[in-house]
Amino acid sequence: MRRHWYISLIVLLAVIIGALIRQSPRMSDPVYAGKTLTRWLEGHVPNSSANPPYNSAGWEAADEAVQHCGTNAVPILLRMISSRDRPPPILQLQQWIERHTRVRFHYQYAYNQSEEAKYAFQILGTNAVSAVPRLISIYGDSPSLHCQDCVADALGKIGIAARPAVPYLLRNFTNTNGEVRFHALNGIMGIGGDPATVVPALASLLKDPNKDVRWNAAVALSTFGGQARPAVPALLEALSDSGITNAVETALWQIAPDKLNAALVVGDATPIIANGVVAENVGVEGGGSWLVIAGMRVPCVRDRLLRTLPSQLLLYRRDNTNPGKIHYLGRFELIDAPEPSANANILLKCVVTDRQIVLCAREVFTGVFFKIRRVGSDAERHITEF
Repeated sequence: MRRHWYISLIVLLAVIIGALIRQSPRMSDPVYAGKTLTRWLEGHVPNSSANPPYNSAGWEAADEAVQHCGTNAVPILLRMISSRDRPPPILQLQQWIERHTRVRFHYQYAYNQSEEAKYAFQILGTNAVSAVPRLISIYGDSPSLHCQDCVADALGKIGIAARPAVPYLLRNFTNTNGEVRFHALNGIMGIGGDPATVVPALASLLKDPNKDVRWNAAVALSTFGGQARPAVPALLEALSDSGITNAVETALWQIAPDKLNAALVVGDATPIIANGVVAENVGVEGGGSWLVIAGMRVPCVRDRLLRTLPSQLLLYRRDNTNPGKIHYLGRFELIDAPEPSANANILLKCVVTDRQIVLCAREVFTGVFFKIRRVGSDAERHITEF
């Protein structure tokens, strides 16, 4: 008799939980290959915990499911990323029933749903632009810090189409929680924004107490290239931070390579600047090609990839009004570079600022900087008429 009441009580509790579940709002769940999108997304995260395993056939099929659903996936993804767990008493009761009976509930915790939705937004990218207004709203009124972090990351994955979110993300650059700052920064890294507003905010994070935030701030600044030159003083100061030196050096390489210690001033730019624009061609000969700068507003940078390293590089200026008149600035070589006959992957940068012409070089894959030295004396610099 007691067993009968025990079973009846378990069944009653299961029915109550089922009724509570059914009270939650339902929405259309897109279907692909006979399976709902939410089922495809269960365990679909870009790491080793993925189920099916990361990059397996099942993993790729889930990617295809998201791509196939396209914008139809947005409503369900918004619900998932902002999901809330059931009240603790209900979860505890559910777990108790599963421990003591064969009854099993198909339940996805909010944490997992937010992670799965975040990755799905990455797959959709700019195709999820319609989700941006709602994501911004969720970001400001998140049910949990983890949800907020996932929303920030999702906005970054949507990319430039999520620019309306930039002011909201920037506000959290001063949040007292390091994880919140980190994920707000991740969002900005994916979106970009107006350099006049974003660059100073990123520069301020170079002194953040969280090393990961400092590192990503340097990386984010590098994506702005020359537009981030106002951040150069902060980057130069951050060079002394051993934890992020490599990221800072790379940022300077992208933004102002002339500020690196390995850079060499090879000439005076003043004679070739007219109204803030390079009025003459400036180039480097060697390796079978020419690097030319002309008509660019200073400061400006021109890159050239050296696949075959010449024994020497020849720097010159050429008057545009008299192409036959070449002013040689000198001959140069890289210190500790591969042998001239060896295959090379060296990126050479020629920088023209408002006062100087600068050369610098870096190995593409290792990130090693090469010092440059002049070969011969300054007296060898001359003007040649052709």
